[in-house]
Amino acid sequence: NAVSWYLTLVVFFALITPILMRWLGKSTSGAIAIAVTSLVILDFLIGFLSIRLPASHWIAYVCPVTRAFDYIIGGVHVFC
Repeated sequence: NAVSWYLTLVVFFALITPILMRWLGKSTSGAIAIAVTSLVILDFLIGFLSIRLPASHWIAYVCPVTRAFDYIIGGVHVFC
């Protein structure tokens, strides 16, 4: 169900947060800008290319990979 899937994603994000914070601490602002720009473009491409697929809702809103992209983009914004 949706609640358990959401909680699973929260745990997943809690696990990747230390990795993200370590990466942000070691990276230059140029590398962070390139990574965030790449993730934004990739996020839009995945959404655009999956729009006609039967699983488009899952890919765009539920898939941990695409949710991780959004989490990283938001994390960079908040922590930098």
